[in-house]
Amino acid sequence: MLSLLGGCAVQPAALEGGFPIEASPIPLDGDDPARDALGPLHYLGGLRLNASDRRFGGLSALRWRDGRLYAVNDFGMFLALPIMEKGERLIGLPQALVVPLPDMDGRPFSAKADGDSESLDMVRDCSAQAPGCVLSITVGFERNHRIWRYVLENGRPVRPVEIGSEAMRHWLKSQPFNSGVEAMVMTGADQLWLSEGLRTADGRVRAWWHRRDAAGRTLQDREITMAFPQGFSPTDADRLDEGRFLILGRHFSVLDGVSAVLVMASLDPASGAIMTRRLATFRPPVNVDNMEGLAVRHQGGRTFVYLLSDDNFNPAQRTLLLKFELRGQQ
Repeated sequence: MLSLLGGCAVQPAALEGGFPIEASPIPLDGDDPARDALGPLHYLGGLRLNASDRRFGGLSALRWRDGRLYAVNDFGMFLALPIMEKGERLIGLPQALVVPLPDMDGRPFSAKADGDSESLDMVRDCSAQAPGCVLSITVGFERNHRIWRYVLENGRPVRPVEIGSEAMRHWLKSQPFNSGVEAMVMTGADQLWLSEGLRTADGRVRAWWHRRDAAGRTLQDREITMAFPQGFSPTDADRLDEGRFLILGRHFSVLDGVSAVLVMASLDPASGAIMTRRLATFRPPVNVDNMEGLAVRHQGGRTFVYLLSDDNFNPAQRTLLLKFELRGQQ
C-alpha cells in the first residue's frame, strides 16, 4: 500500500552538498510585531532566508517528512532543509542540503526549460512489491511540462520515470509555457494535479484527477475544474486528512503588489467536484512574498502548516519560511 503519513520507518539519509543559511526572524505583521494570528492560523515563527551559494533560491513546493522540510527549485535542485525549533516555535534553519534532480540519463539538467521543477509530493510504498518500504518523490516540471517520479536512495533522487496516462500527458502539454502544474496532492485513492495558468472561460482552475481502487485499477482519469479565489493562482497543495487538503494561492499585480491565500478543499469522489473555503488571506503589512510552498505536519493531535516563498533569484524578492498551527478546523 502507499502510506502518506506513517507506516514503516524510512529515514532519508543526510544529503551531501550542504551549505550554511542565514536565517533572520521576522514577525507575522511588520506593523504589529505582537500579532500572532491570521484567521485560524496561529503564528509560530518566521524566517527570512539568505545564502551565498548560487544553488539556493527559486524554491517551489514544500513537504514535511521525518523531521525535515523538502523543496525543489527553478533549476532542478532537490533540497532538504533541517529546521531548528524551540518548543514549537521556528527559530532557525542552519543549512540547506542539496543535490540535483537527474534527467533520464542520470545527469543534472543543463537548461532551465528542462529543470524548472515547480511541484512536489513524497510517498512511502510499503507494498509487497517494495519490500522494506521505498520512499519516492513526484516532481512536476513546467516549460517542458511533465510529471516524473524518483526513488530516493540514501536521500538522493534516482531513476526518474515519467508518469501519467497518454490523456494526462496531452493535458500537460496544453499548459501555458510558464504556468503549468504548480500544485499536486495525493489524498487516499485520489491524485490531483492543479494548473496555475490553465483556466476555463469563466475562470475556474483546471485540474487533472486520477483515482484508483484498492487493486490499483484506474477508476477516474480526466480533467475536472475548481472554483478558486478571484485573482489568485494555486501554487502548492498538501493533504490535511483523508478527505481534505489545503491549497496555497498567490496574486501579484503592479497595482496591488503581492498577496496570498490559504484555502481548505475537499474532493467528492462520486462527482469529482472540489469544494473550497478560504481560510486566510496574506496581505501587507503581513509578511508575504511570492508564496509557492506549503507543507502540512501532524504531531500530537495538532496540525502545523509551513509556508515558503520563491524569490525567483531576484534580489528584490525574499525567501520566507513561516510556521503556523491550524486551529479549530476539525
